[in-house]
Amino acid sequence: MQSEIHRMLLAQRMPPSIKHSVPHQWRCLMENRTSNRYGIENSIVCSYFSSRNSTEVFYGEMKNYCDSGIYVELRAQFKEGTVLLVRTRKIKKKLSTTKIADGFRSISLAQVKWSKPICINGAIRFATGLKHLVA
Repeated sequence: MQSEIHRMLLAQRMPPSIKHSVPHQWRCLMENRTSNRYGIENSIVCSYFSSRNSTEVFYGEMKNYCDSGIYVELRAQFKEGTVLLVRTRKIKKKLSTTKIADGFRSISLAQVKWSKPICINGAIRFATGLKHLVA
């Protein structure tokens, strides 16, 4: 998400230092999103949906969500189009007031829209955009 904002600002010929002074609500407008995003720090576990007998799971962190999907950081990379079953491992109490219309799901069938490697505290993770398949 940061690199998208950076690219947009460069395309508008604005100095990169400005991106740090742009309020969050303006960045959301600049990203041209159709729904609000809600920040979260929640551990998740993913598994392949199509593998009936597979017990392989992949751990990660949910970083934000909206009504159409979620942004997660995973320990494994998945190809675009892969369908995953995503489950939260621990739901924080403050989420008890969120609505399904806001996009939070404790369990979701989701399709990988994109995935790219990132470095977090010296460890490789994969920033991944997932789209909810069931409303």
